[in-house]
Amino acid sequence: MERLAQLGLYPTKDTLPFWEALLAGSLVACQCANCGRFRQPPSGFCPGCQHSAVRWQRSNGAGVIYSFTWARHGFTPDLRDRVPYAIALVELDDAPGIRLIANILDAEEGQVAIAAKVVADHRNAADARIDFVLSGTADV
Repeated sequence: MERLAQLGLYPTKDTLPFWEALLAGSLVACQCANCGRFRQPPSGFCPGCQHSAVRWQRSNGAGVIYSFTWARHGFTPDLRDRVPYAIALVELDDAPGIRLIANILDAEEGQVAIAAKVVADHRNAADARIDFVLSGTADV
């Protein structure tokens, strides 16, 4: 919890396992222990069956870009040297319905596309960041 607070993140009891996994270099998804529905953000009950039991499923981090945009202005000092960079909504392959907002690292503007395959990259795990890198061509 202390490292998360240093990063300006204050998770709830429902989201803490997600953030702790990120710090450990892993990606997990919240799943209803009753009906199997995945949900993001993690919550105290399933929106499908209203059951309160959850399990945390480890994700292999593979997914596709659902939507994206390019940031052309660095809003913080650490981002100013990185512009332009891609920000994407990534849909995880092994957690249907889960879409995460993330940066796409090491990508040029012509490479990022809707349906492009990506995989989680944990080089910034110490900052509890979700980053992805391109892993193949668009499946269109």
